[in-house]
Amino acid sequence: MGRTPLTAVIAEHSARLLDLPGVVGIGEGADDSGPFVGVLLASDDPALAARIPVTLDGYPVRVSVTGRLTAGQDRQAP
Repeated sequence: MGRTPLTAVIAEHSARLLDLPGVVGIGEGADDSGPFVGVLLASDDPALAARIPVTLDGYPVRVSVTGRLTAGQDRQAP
């Protein structure tokens, strides 16, 4: 039996993770180690980071602090 696709894992868990105050995004990523679930945080909050699972359905979870995200935000603007 095959592994659950990463997009399905994110779809299943994103609402619960986004309900955590301070979680501002969920996405998928990949590097030399393979695919992973990315969880974006508004701030470097150790208590929040401790609530984020280390894996989801066998995929590693990577936490990044991005700050608050805004639709249409242009990080290149002066």
